[in-house]
Amino acid sequence: AAALDGYLYFGRSDLRAADRPALADVRADVRQVRIERKGAASAVLENADGQWRLTKPFAGSADRQIVMKLLDAILQAPVSDAISDAELLRLGKTAADFALEDPVLSVELVTTAGEVARCSFGAPTPSGDGVYARADGLAAVFVAKTSVFAAVDLPADGFRRRELFPIGAEDVMSFDIKRAGEPLIAFARAETGWRVGDARAASQKVAEFLKGLTSVKAASFVWPIGASNETDHVSSSLLAGFGLDAESAVAVTLNDANGLGRNILFGKAAGEGLVYALAQKGSAVVTVPAALRDFAVQETVMFTDARFFPVEAREVDGFSIVAKDGLYSLSRRKDGRWGLESPVVAAADPEAVEAVLRVGEVEVVCLAVTLQLEVLLSVARRRVFQSVGVNLGSLGCDALHAIVACQCHVGQTLSYLLLLRAVNLVNLVVVDEVGRADAAAGLQLVGDDVLRLAELGSPVAL
Repeated sequence: AAALDGYLYFGRSDLRAADRPALADVRADVRQVRIERKGAASAVLENADGQWRLTKPFAGSADRQIVMKLLDAILQAPVSDAISDAELLRLGKTAADFALEDPVLSVELVTTAGEVARCSFGAPTPSGDGVYARADGLAAVFVAKTSVFAAVDLPADGFRRRELFPIGAEDVMSFDIKRAGEPLIAFARAETGWRVGDARAASQKVAEFLKGLTSVKAASFVWPIGASNETDHVSSSLLAGFGLDAESAVAVTLNDANGLGRNILFGKAAGEGLVYALAQKGSAVVTVPAALRDFAVQETVMFTDARFFPVEAREVDGFSIVAKDGLYSLSRRKDGRWGLESPVVAAADPEAVEAVLRVGEVEVVCLAVTLQLEVLLSVARRRVFQSVGVNLGSLGCDALHAIVACQCHVGQTLSYLLLLRAVNLVNLVVVDEVGRADAAAGLQLVGDDVLRLAELGSPVAL
């Protein structure tokens, strides 16, 4: 071996890497990991019933994948090279020359059988692709790969589990939102989508919320962080400081098929785009995206289905358009294709039918209403009845109130009436014979009775 600036290139040694494949060797399962680092508090990880947790310098859930990566690095990754203490002595070197007398970092593993294995890390190699290491019980200095050291060289915070929910959105069968001083808002998954109380919920919004909530990771940990003056339990004054007390917090509880509930509390703002949250069974105060809290604090009515026709397109078996010159009905046939039933029986244009069904998904807001009228006019004039030559030219802007009813069949017949007053329409969309929109400046709605949805027994022509 050749010496260089106090370090050694282990090109020729009497203890080869093959003689020591890894830095530690234990037979039983590891139940505890202790990491000692210069100038920092010890970090202790413990395995209880398959769940890894941090117990020092603070208590918290640990990320199993990160812990297993550490164990694999110590127990499985082979060392790159080695040189015995005897050869070091002949060269006039000791462990201190490699920063191993007072190591940068030490790891201790304790198994369920009581075995104890220790290893330590010192200075980096001159090439920078390794770190000098030592293993208790072996009179040698090893070269460990930098990837091995990187798996161990983490602050206590680096081992924390940042995922806040151990289940996916598809596992949530129901969930509740509780806001301070307000009644509980209960959501339940049904065959036809989500429901809030007895009403249809805006299923797409709910799905997006659950996906975001179950996949969110803590942006940062606020408590506990191992500070010398912090409490080891959740106090009321601690919660109040983050807006997580009962008088301020917004609580969301997710329930799986077994009725097991997992909850998170949202508190006050924690900076731009973030809010404080109490998560992981109340063991950690973290910061998360504010959009999650924004969903939970919106007006209750915003949770309900706000579409013109609150049914899913796949559930619709038929619909009707009522105009001055008659009733036009379409239905989904046994082969899945759409066809006209009146005023004549014929195949319908699939793209046109899809366009009409998409109109039903538009939410009841001003700009959406403008889009609704534009699409209906365009579809009615050019596509739905194009194949049978029915002339709907009479359905111009002066007769918009005639396009008012759409009948949807979901198991049993349901129908909804969309009522638009012909007044208060400003710069309404004008569609020519080929479907081009000449102007679309918007739709002005005045008064509570401008838009109404009413459930009826059958389509009604006005």
